[in-house]
Amino acid sequence: MTSARRKKEESTYYIHREDIRLPHAVTLANLNPSNVKVTTEETVRKTVRVIPIVTGEPGKGAMVRSVSVTPPSVEIEGIRPEIARISALKTEPLDVTGMNETFSQDLKLDLAGHVVRTKTAAVTVRL
Repeated sequence: MTSARRKKEESTYYIHREDIRLPHAVTLANLNPSNVKVTTEETVRKTVRVIPIVTGEPGKGAMVRSVSVTPPSVEIEGIRPEIARISALKTEPLDVTGMNETFSQDLKLDLAGHVVRTKTAAVTVRL
């Protein structure tokens, strides 16, 4: 993991009636709680490998001999506990059903289930 970008902090914010904007004809009867505690986690970055996901069967007489991905790794950013549990990211599935020639396709990274950011939204997979 690389160095932290933002350290863990805890702050308390107080809420006053004047802080809340309400539509016309709506009134605030009660404000409870009158404060909220916010904890921000340390943000870190890490480089992880990209795993291309290939599904389906190629056309008759064809076979997938090799699969390459460009770039082969990407940098992710998020809170330390989330980043620590990720060693690789997968691509969205690429269906090769019926294909019988070499080709390349841009695929998005599958970030489902991960609370991370990456500057690389898609990678190129070549079969």
